[in-house]
Amino acid sequence: MNCRPLLVTAVLAALAAWVSAQPGHGPTAAEMLKLLETNRGLYTDLARSALELSDANTSLDRADRCRRVAERLAREARQAVESEDADRLAEVSDHLHAVSTGGLADNLADARREIAPASEDYKRLLQVHRQAFDSVSSVKVPADGELGRSKRAQAAKEKLSAAAARLGPPPADR
Repeated sequence: MNCRPLLVTAVLAALAAWVSAQPGHGPTAAEMLKLLETNRGLYTDLARSALELSDANTSLDRADRCRRVAERLAREARQAVESEDADRLAEVSDHLHAVSTGGLADNLADARREIAPASEDYKRLLQVHRQAFDSVSSVKVPADGELGRSKRAQAAKEKLSAAAARLGPPPADR
């Protein structure tokens, strides 16, 4: 049995309790525990993805692994929009922006330079690029309502737009 996810959860819970006991105006232990519970599945998926990314040997494989992470983060961002949770949206959009503009965009660019346009890998590259762009672009933050009034949600909206612009649509769509 793999005990690593349970160990990580226990360590993070203990760390959250310790941090919340420190003087200051940070979140309480209860808030940190709630956040940990909310993020537990995400942490597990991201840890698994990091291991898979370390095994990727080509730029295209690395881009595909980063795409999967971006899709997972985009799903979390869409859920935050649905629940009108501006803080969660801001947190997840920061990560989605970093993954998209760093690892994903850079690996797509490297793969485009390395892969011949007439090859099967090029078709896969276009598919990975399309899926990544669609995923990042799928998060729609409303300009009105609770999220429309939230500066954090609107900042998240700008980050998501910047991430989608950095990726851009696949070359065949331009």
